[in-house]
Amino acid sequence: MPTGKKLPPGPLTVAVATVLMSIANEKGVSQAAIGRHHLDSPMHISQSQVSRFFHHSKGIDVDQLNGLCQILGVSVLEVLDHAERRMSQPDELAERRRVRGSRQTRRPAAKPRPDDPGTTPDTP
Repeated sequence: MPTGKKLPPGPLTVAVATVLMSIANEKGVSQAAIGRHHLDSPMHISQSQVSRFFHHSKGIDVDQLNGLCQILGVSVLEVLDHAERRMSQPDELAERRRVRGSRQTRRPAAKPRPDDPGTTPDTP
């Protein structure tokens, strides 16, 4: 039953978007150039839709995926294969954050200072 809310893109859609954005960047194809192609094709995806897809806030349908792949000169199967492999690998950024967080050492508690009115100096 439709609720009126759209679900965020799933992990496969995010991986496909990441792969396609990487390919577009490698080939020097801008989102605006991709959006211009939609005027001449049945893909019907604007530059703003491409941007939302690449930034993981919107999904696309299979025809739009096929159109993006044609513009970028790659096959849908190649993109899906790369995306599937990307999904099976741990998220590098999350892993780096996790490792960095575990490496941080706790600082020892500050020793009271004799000139601090809220503390008493240590006496031998």
